[in-house]
Amino acid sequence: MFKLIIKRSFVKMTQECIQQIKKICSNDQFLRLTVEGGAGCGGFSYKFEISNTLNTNDHIIEENGSKLVIDKDSFSIVEGAKVDYTQEMIRRAFLVKENPHAEMTCGCGTSFNPKPFPSKKK
Repeated sequence: MFKLIIKRSFVKMTQECIQQIKKICSNDQFLRLTVEGGAGCGGFSYKFEISNTLNTNDHIIEENGSKLVIDKDSFSIVEGAKVDYTQEMIRRAFLVKENPHAEMTCGCGTSFNPKPFPSKKK
């Protein structure tokens, strides 16, 4: 199986995110981030899940023993962003912050409107 290791500078994890991944994932598990279209009030949404299945187009970000895995298509939309874990009075959640590809982010922090995609030259 082909694995692509990405330097952490392309997608960063906060210390809170790293610690929470360590807390909830076993040795063979990781946190998977996927961007889904047609969902949420912004048109796109971030989805987080615990997984242990890698695909050939996955990008793997590993820091201090915590792994974040993002598929190729989703990676192009979150490249340059920061993944955080927040604990508030009414919710605990992983969040994508400071996404340079998001034009507008919903107040809930889970959906967003992407910046226009560059058109392909014919």
